[in-house]
Amino acid sequence: MAAPEDLAFFESLLGRDGVVTDEQDRRRFETAARYGSGVAAAVIRPRTTQEVSASVGHCVRRRLPFLPQSANTGLVLGSTPDPTGREIIISLERLREPLAVSRDDRTVVVGAGVRLSDLNKALEPHGLMLPIDLAADPMVGGMIATNTGGARFVRYGGMRRHTLGLEVVLADEQGSLLQLGRGLRKDNSQLDLLDLFVGSCGALGVITLATLEVRHRPAQRAAVLIVPRDDDACLEILHQVEAGAGDFLSAFEGMYQGAMRIAFGRFPALRNPFAGAEAPYFAILAEFATGLEPSLLPLDAVVRDTIERIARDDANRRRALWASRTPLGHPPQSLRRSARCWGGDRPGPFISPRSGVPLSPRDRRRPHPVVSRGGALRLRTRRRWRGSF
Repeated sequence: MAAPEDLAFFESLLGRDGVVTDEQDRRRFETAARYGSGVAAAVIRPRTTQEVSASVGHCVRRRLPFLPQSANTGLVLGSTPDPTGREIIISLERLREPLAVSRDDRTVVVGAGVRLSDLNKALEPHGLMLPIDLAADPMVGGMIATNTGGARFVRYGGMRRHTLGLEVVLADEQGSLLQLGRGLRKDNSQLDLLDLFVGSCGALGVITLATLEVRHRPAQRAAVLIVPRDDDACLEILHQVEAGAGDFLSAFEGMYQGAMRIAFGRFPALRNPFAGAEAPYFAILAEFATGLEPSLLPLDAVVRDTIERIARDDANRRRALWASRTPLGHPPQSLRRSARCWGGDRPGPFISPRSGVPLSPRDRRRPHPVVSRGGALRLRTRRRWRGSF
């Protein structure tokens, strides 16, 4: 518990509703999104940059450890206190103003406590969006402090790419305020320190306000679920998708069988594309988007052509591999002259070509190259056996 004189200062500055000391009320600030928790001395909830500045200055002067906290949606225990009960949590949840959209500049000035969902609701009437797509609903301050990326990072990048200006409170005795950037895409009028604070996780200062670049909402979206033949094929598929439809690719995400099984099992409203069969060990979800209307560019057709071309290329490679094996199963006269050949099917265990160790039934379902010893060909020359597996 914080000292009475410190609590009295915070209550005089923020009001009684701006200071949380009750153990039950503190719990949501002390508990992480999925696992882990700590104990805070108190939770303070400033409403303005000036109140953040005064609170930080007081903590530094009194040598009180403090922890800036955004929406507490992170998964790495970076936003919860330690178990000592000494840290003051400075919650940004009440820094919800301003939220000013400029359609002409395609920017928005937003408080650090505004949630991503609320920001996109405010942008939607203007045909704009912040294209950071996450399963959680974080606040802007935390997104900038961690340089959040999300599912559409492959196209839009992270928060660093969208941050044009910041207001930051430094951890000194004065709670000094820095104004970084002026909302311009290019500004050579001063030393550019803005990027130092993006991704700093609050270690260099507390972000209280930001100017963000936003994007136009796409007129069309298309999605496709791809099942790669093995791990090595994933990057090859990405290369070919980027080559064929790279201007439209907005997401390229992987999903494992266990995760898909849980999602389809626990959420009946989700349509299972593998209904009637077990989900594959691994699948890729690719999303494509464009601002062009369907009359100008049918996005579904572009995506379909790209995926079919990839499938055709893979089928051609597969046929070429089998073509190299066919002469061994039915050896021509030229091969028979160089070696005595026998062909036949011989059942045997699945083995890994990398280690030669028999694979368990579970490992057989994994997408690494596995070959069966059934159908092996043996060549005997000079009384030595050579296995071809």
